[in-house]
Amino acid sequence: MVIKVTLNSDDFRKYKHNNKTVRILLVEDNEEVNLVIKRLLERLGYEVISTSNGRTALNLYNKSYDLVITDLIMPEMGGVELIRRLREQNPGVRCVAITGYTNQELPEGIPVLNKPFSTTLLLEYVTGVLNDQITLEKRNRESISQ
Repeated sequence: MVIKVTLNSDDFRKYKHNNKTVRILLVEDNEEVNLVIKRLLERLGYEVISTSNGRTALNLYNKSYDLVITDLIMPEMGGVELIRRLREQNPGVRCVAITGYTNQELPEGIPVLNKPFSTTLLLEYVTGVLNDQITLEKRNRESISQ
Protein backbone atom coordinates (compact mmCIF):
# COMPACT_ATOMS: atom_id res chain seq x y z
CA MET A 1 0.00 0.00 0.00
CA VAL A 2 1.26 3.46 -0.88
CA ILE A 3 -0.37 5.24 2.06
CA LYS A 4 -0.74 3.75 5.50
CA VAL A 5 -4.22 4.98 6.41
CA THR A 6 -4.47 5.38 10.16
CA LEU A 7 -6.14 8.32 11.80
CA ASN A 8 -7.35 7.95 15.36
CA SER A 9 -9.59 10.44 17.14
CA ASP A 10 -6.62 12.28 18.68
CA ASP A 11 -5.02 12.68 15.24
CA PHE A 12 -8.35 13.84 13.83
CA ARG A 13 -8.65 16.55 16.49
CA LYS A 14 -5.00 17.55 16.03
CA TYR A 15 -5.23 17.97 12.25
CA LYS A 16 -8.88 19.07 11.86
CA HIS A 17 -8.97 22.39 10.08
CA ASN A 18 -11.71 24.68 11.40
CA ASN A 19 -10.64 28.16 10.36
CA LYS A 20 -10.91 29.87 6.99
CA THR A 21 -11.28 27.74 3.90
CA VAL A 22 -7.94 26.30 2.87
CA ARG A 23 -7.79 25.32 -0.81
CA ILE A 24 -5.45 22.52 -1.85
CA LEU A 25 -4.60 21.51 -5.40
CA LEU A 26 -3.78 17.78 -5.41
CA VAL A 27 -1.89 16.37 -8.42
CA GLU A 28 -1.49 12.57 -8.43
CA ASP A 29 -1.79 10.17 -11.36
CA ASN A 30 -2.49 7.07 -9.24
CA GLU A 31 -6.29 7.13 -8.88
CA GLU A 32 -6.31 5.22 -5.60
CA VAL A 33 -3.70 7.46 -3.96
CA ASN A 34 -5.43 10.56 -5.32
CA LEU A 35 -8.78 9.49 -3.89
CA VAL A 36 -7.39 8.50 -0.47
CA ILE A 37 -5.53 11.81 -0.02
CA LYS A 38 -8.49 13.85 -1.32
CA ARG A 39 -10.99 12.16 1.01
CA LEU A 40 -8.67 12.42 4.00
CA LEU A 41 -8.07 16.15 3.52
CA GLU A 42 -11.74 16.87 2.84
CA ARG A 43 -12.70 14.97 5.98
CA LEU A 44 -10.37 17.28 7.88
CA GLY A 45 -12.05 20.41 6.51
CA TYR A 46 -9.86 21.30 3.52
CA GLU A 47 -11.26 22.15 0.09
CA VAL A 48 -9.46 19.86 -2.37
CA ILE A 49 -9.40 20.06 -6.16
CA SER A 50 -7.61 17.08 -7.66
CA THR A 51 -6.23 16.17 -11.05
CA SER A 52 -4.02 13.43 -12.47
CA ASN A 53 -1.32 15.37 -14.31
CA GLY A 54 0.78 18.49 -14.16
CA ARG A 55 -0.50 20.05 -17.37
CA THR A 56 -4.09 20.08 -16.12
CA ALA A 57 -2.92 21.31 -12.71
CA LEU A 58 -1.09 24.21 -14.34
CA ASN A 59 -4.30 25.17 -16.15
CA LEU A 60 -6.32 24.91 -12.92
CA TYR A 61 -3.85 26.81 -10.78
CA ASN A 62 -4.50 30.31 -9.62
CA LYS A 63 -3.15 32.12 -6.61
CA SER A 64 -6.23 31.26 -4.56
CA TYR A 65 -4.74 27.83 -3.72
CA ASP A 66 -3.01 27.72 -0.37
CA LEU A 67 -1.06 24.55 -1.10
CA VAL A 68 -0.16 22.26 -3.99
CA ILE A 69 0.50 18.59 -3.28
CA THR A 70 2.06 16.93 -6.31
CA ASP A 71 3.46 13.60 -7.33
CA LEU A 72 6.81 14.01 -9.06
CA ILE A 73 6.54 11.35 -11.79
CA MET A 74 3.40 11.71 -13.94
CA PRO A 75 2.45 11.63 -17.61
CA GLU A 76 2.29 14.82 -19.70
CA MET A 77 4.06 17.01 -17.11
CA GLY A 78 5.85 15.82 -13.99
CA GLY A 79 5.87 17.48 -10.61
CA VAL A 80 9.32 19.06 -10.90
CA GLU A 81 8.32 20.90 -14.08
CA LEU A 82 4.93 21.78 -12.56
CA ILE A 83 6.56 23.32 -9.49
CA ARG A 84 9.02 25.25 -11.66
CA ARG A 85 6.18 26.68 -13.76
CA LEU A 86 4.02 27.45 -10.72
CA ARG A 87 6.93 29.35 -9.18
CA GLU A 88 7.11 31.47 -12.35
CA GLN A 89 3.49 32.48 -11.74
CA ASN A 90 3.76 32.72 -7.97
CA PRO A 91 7.24 32.57 -6.36
CA GLY A 92 5.65 32.04 -2.94
CA VAL A 93 3.62 28.96 -3.90
CA ARG A 94 3.56 26.39 -1.12
CA CYS A 95 4.12 22.80 -2.21
CA VAL A 96 4.57 19.29 -0.88
CA ALA A 97 5.94 16.68 -3.28
CA ILE A 98 5.27 12.94 -3.06
CA THR A 99 7.06 10.19 -4.93
CA GLY A 100 7.66 6.48 -5.15
CA TYR A 101 11.03 6.93 -6.84
CA THR A 102 14.38 7.71 -5.25
CA ASN A 103 16.61 8.47 -8.24
CA GLN A 104 15.13 11.64 -9.64
CA GLU A 105 15.57 15.36 -9.76
CA LEU A 106 14.09 17.04 -6.71
CA PRO A 107 12.60 20.51 -6.51
CA GLU A 108 14.74 22.81 -4.38
CA GLY A 109 13.23 23.87 -1.06
CA ILE A 110 10.20 21.59 -1.30
CA PRO A 111 9.45 18.88 1.27
CA VAL A 112 9.37 15.47 -0.42
CA LEU A 113 7.55 12.47 1.03
CA ASN A 114 8.63 9.05 -0.19
CA LYS A 115 5.88 6.52 -0.81
CA PRO A 116 4.83 4.66 1.19
CA PHE A 117 4.04 7.23 3.85
CA SER A 118 1.55 7.40 6.69
CA THR A 119 -1.41 9.75 6.81
CA THR A 120 0.09 11.26 9.96
CA LEU A 121 3.33 12.18 8.18
CA LEU A 122 1.39 13.64 5.24
CA LEU A 123 -0.70 15.74 7.62
CA GLU A 124 2.38 16.90 9.51
CA TYR A 125 3.82 18.17 6.24
CA VAL A 126 0.55 19.76 5.09
CA THR A 127 0.02 21.62 8.36
CA GLY A 128 3.73 22.42 8.69
CA VAL A 129 3.95 23.97 5.23
CA LEU A 130 0.66 25.84 5.62
CA ASN A 131 1.80 27.24 8.96
CA ASP A 132 5.32 28.02 7.72
CA GLN A 133 6.71 25.66 10.35
CA ILE A 134 8.72 23.54 7.94
CA THR A 135 11.82 25.55 7.21
CA LEU A 136 14.03 25.11 4.18
CA GLU A 137 16.58 23.38 6.40
CA LYS A 138 14.01 20.80 7.48
CA ARG A 139 12.53 20.24 4.02
CA ASN A 140 14.16 16.97 3.20
CA ARG A 141 13.20 13.49 2.10
CA GLU A 142 11.44 11.44 4.76
CA SER A 143 9.52 8.23 4.69
CA ILE A 144 7.78 5.94 7.08
CA SER A 145 7.75 2.24 6.44
CA GLN A 146 4.52 0.34 6.47
